[in-house]
Amino acid sequence: MSLAADVAAALDRVVDPCSLQARAPQSLVDMGLVDWSVDPTGAVALRMWVTSPCCVYGPRLAEAAGRELRAVAGVTDVQVTFDHTVLWSPAMMTAAGRASLAARRAASAAAADVRPHRWEPAAP
Repeated sequence: MSLAADVAAALDRVVDPCSLQARAPQSLVDMGLVDWSVDPTGAVALRMWVTSPCCVYGPRLAEAAGRELRAVAGVTDVQVTFDHTVLWSPAMMTAAGRASLAARRAASAAAADVRPHRWEPAAP
């Protein structure tokens, strides 16, 4: 694999804790929470944002991403910055991330026998 692919794989190993709690684990990449570049010397510039301005996990996610990236052979430096101007939306998720989340929501709705967004029993 190339260094760029190894970097992407490392970021795929960092899971958003809220998605984990919802039993639909999503990586930073699948959640659409990161953008990065790798220069010819192996230095990685990672730009991150969170799903909500109230998210308290940002520092932990940055720490985990940095740790994973520094473990990649060929990475010489890692700079992580937060971009607070990015307003995240589900449209930023990868197609695989959106599909996984939709499947989890459908399974939850079926198990609870309720219609999505209407918290009343489904008609027989």
